[in-house]
Amino acid sequence: MVDWDAGDDVIVIGSGVSGLTAAFAATSAGLSTRVYEGAAEWGGTSAMSVGGVWIPVNPLMAAQGVRDSIEEAMEYLENVIGDAGPASSIERRRAYVENAARMANDLAQHGFRWRRASRWPDYHSDLPGAKLGRVVEGDLFDLRRLGAAADTMRKPETLPPIPLLGGDIADLVVATRSRRGLVAGVQTAGRAARGLAAKRRLVGMGQSLIGQLGLICQQLEIPVQRNSPLRELVEVDGRVQGVVIEQGGRLRRIFARHGVVLAGGGFSQNAELRRQYQPVGAEWSAAIPGDQGDILIAGMKIGAATANMEGAWWVPVVLPPNGNRDFLVWERSLPGSIVIDQSGRRFANESADYTTFAQQMLENDKSVPTVPAWLIIDSRHRRRYMFGGVPGGYTPRSWIKSGYLIKERSLEALSQRCGLPAAAVRATVTRFNEQARRGVDDDFGRGSTVYDNYFGDPSHRPNPNLGPVEQPPFYAVKLWPGDVGTSGGLLTDEHARVLDEAGEPIRGLYSAGNSTASVMGLRYPGPGITLGAGSVFGYIAGRHLASVAGAIPGSEAVVS
Repeated sequence: MVDWDAGDDVIVIGSGVSGLTAAFAATSAGLSTRVYEGAAEWGGTSAMSVGGVWIPVNPLMAAQGVRDSIEEAMEYLENVIGDAGPASSIERRRAYVENAARMANDLAQHGFRWRRASRWPDYHSDLPGAKLGRVVEGDLFDLRRLGAAADTMRKPETLPPIPLLGGDIADLVVATRSRRGLVAGVQTAGRAARGLAAKRRLVGMGQSLIGQLGLICQQLEIPVQRNSPLRELVEVDGRVQGVVIEQGGRLRRIFARHGVVLAGGGFSQNAELRRQYQPVGAEWSAAIPGDQGDILIAGMKIGAATANMEGAWWVPVVLPPNGNRDFLVWERSLPGSIVIDQSGRRFANESADYTTFAQQMLENDKSVPTVPAWLIIDSRHRRRYMFGGVPGGYTPRSWIKSGYLIKERSLEALSQRCGLPAAAVRATVTRFNEQARRGVDDDFGRGSTVYDNYFGDPSHRPNPNLGPVEQPPFYAVKLWPGDVGTSGGLLTDEHARVLDEAGEPIRGLYSAGNSTASVMGLRYPGPGITLGAGSVFGYIAGRHLASVAGAIPGSEAVVS
């Protein structure tokens, strides 16, 4: 007999998008729910993200006359993922695709304001089933609506303090190079000015996503208790009946009448687990410090199965002097840039999506040293385009002085500074420049897809992604295989129930987000996949818990 200190119908561990959506789904169905967050701030990595959520057949697509279907989304996932094991079973993929729009609509009915990034393509845009604008994000949100909770929400450290929208980023990067970019820049500045004039704390991206979810949870009177890390899952007679939470140095046993939802992130910052399962450690991860794998370890201790432990949401990162882990997206995709390994040769399409590109870094490193790789740009690139949040034409002295960004008048001198074979670098750049002038990358197809072009320069011809690297001075920076979270973890079914080693559900235990093995396997099909899978399976977990408790009809509310 366990001596419980407190209890609710549902206990949720983690206050990111997965946890808050799970809490919303369970509470709106009539169950009492409480969220426990291990950190001093709530919102998790989600609050620091771009905030996009991949929602096939989303309601905004239909409202704008854009056709999509469950079948097309399933076809696309099959073409991208293929056979990726039980974590990415057909049943789990269908559960995602069929419940994504339901979740978005349900949140909208509770006041969530979505907007569609209509031009943002699926990342493998050349494959059948791909679409534009399956990603949605939260509209601008006034943090004042959260009251005191706004001050304890996690804030991004690297983004400028202006109300940005994720769907505008590609245009803002080339604000001085295209009419659409100029319009996006003027609109962003106007929103910021109007917000300041009205004394509003306007935010976009992950801050809006988490802020709006937090407001809905406030309105539903869902408590979110910070500084309350999970220490143990309590299993009685083969069923998870509660958790052990540490608060103020004291261990408290919390009863969960109907179930526990684990939604507290992965193990990106756990160097020991990273080295056990993955080719790199935690030193280049951009995930929050609390991403230590506590939830994963607690699940494994009671016999939960795991899958895809080698997986992460890989991104190429740079290490600026301020100590951040900044990941590069457009910088390597715009004209006047090239990425080479330590032999001085290209190894991938620089305009590929960040996860694919970082995976190719790791794969190439098996035969040729590629960790780090080198991004080389010329003066035209540095003059025209934003780099790491710094506008074109301005290069901080600290970047050059610290050696973070190496600058030289010739490729030969640059190669010597970087420890690269100068003859090989010159030969690679010469070949690349010849192809760039023709606008066709014969080696890796850079600039040949809708996704490549999305982060290109629309004013550059004949290929918005290809431009010669030829105008001195030249710059070089090291690229490392970082991540924004791990994508392997506890194995779950289409109802988000955690499975044991025999493939059977562990009664009373659910999981969503980066604590689970991703439904996308080891691939990254499109923008908002991480937040999409986390939120949708959090929603599925909450609804399934309610259906099992008899609060809602299960067959209609969970998975068709």
